[in-house]
Amino acid sequence: MMDVGEVRERTGLSAATLRHYVDLGLIASSGRAGLRRQYGDDVVERLAVIVLCQQSGFTLAEIGELLASRDAGHRAWRASAKSKLDELDERIAALSLARDGISHSLDCRSVDIMRCVHFRAHLESVFSNVEHRR
Repeated sequence: MMDVGEVRERTGLSAATLRHYVDLGLIASSGRAGLRRQYGDDVVERLAVIVLCQQSGFTLAEIGELLASRDAGHRAWRASAKSKLDELDERIAALSLARDGISHSLDCRSVDIMRCVHFRAHLESVFSNVEHRR
């Protein structure tokens, strides 16, 4: 068992965040020792999953569904995870494109970036996958 202070120290999450996650059913406290909530030994790992999912773009509601389906032994979480993985791949590609354009604009020797042939070609690629995203 760990008290709330230990969990905060190991994860960097605030007590308010932990309470919020308890209220949402994402984690469970195992009771109290005095005024301090107690958590099971697996809470840090579960919190790491929650943070990873948040960093991946899952909402807290989606994380709750994902954890509930996983906890119940269902395979439904795979479809949700696959969908989010596809979404992440699209976001990474878009961010890479943006990074490349900004990088070129900083390194370009052209006086007017909008007249640079390479930058203009880069701009044309911005909308190349519009139909794919719809």
